[in-house]
Amino acid sequence: MRRCCADVGEKGSPREEMFSAAPPGKSSLDLLEDSLEDALEGRADSDRYDPPLMATLEGFGRLARYGVEEIQVINGRTLRIDRRGIEAIRSLRSRTPQDRRVMVAGKLETIRHSDRAFTLVLSSGEVLRGIATEQIDPSELANLFGKSVLVSGYAKLRPSGGPLRIEAELIAPASASDVAVFSGAPTPLLQALDARDLRRPQDSKSGVAAIFGKWPGDETDEEVLAALAELS
Repeated sequence: MRRCCADVGEKGSPREEMFSAAPPGKSSLDLLEDSLEDALEGRADSDRYDPPLMATLEGFGRLARYGVEEIQVINGRTLRIDRRGIEAIRSLRSRTPQDRRVMVAGKLETIRHSDRAFTLVLSSGEVLRGIATEQIDPSELANLFGKSVLVSGYAKLRPSGGPLRIEAELIAPASASDVAVFSGAPTPLLQALDARDLRRPQDSKSGVAAIFGKWPGDETDEEVLAALAELS
């Protein structure tokens, strides 16, 4: 068995500045490890990754073509990436619902100038995270701080179906009717399916057998065609 081992070095490296919103003491490599750990564990409600990052993590599986059966990432802890881990990441990505256009109303609770991030508090108390796209003037957001706003944009969802973040194209004052109608958190239009959920064995009470009773049967082609003609 071939293993690939990567020692990514000490924590708190200069690369920490790659993540402007990184928690204190967390380097970029720490954040990558956190994401990788959640993905390997198959945590469907994690907020540490989105589909593009999952696709990047899934790319480790390409090393299997060269006979590598396990990769160890070492940085104060050891994460092992093997076939089972890659399957867990692939399953998460396949179950992640598509982005969808949404309108959500709530109180604009925080605004961060460095990366245009904001949080929105819904009437239920649930907190949604968002990113203001370049279409939004940051100076206009300052005037809306602490007020009810209507956010229009695209919701990115977790594999569990819960909201990950909103990429806002418009943030405007919300009316009372806006809050009444659009105060719910984004949900998937259609829940993504894992292909493995569709692979179910058939028996006498399911699938084709449940419809025709007996299939394949002993009928000749002519008898089958005659029966179909009667049904039509």
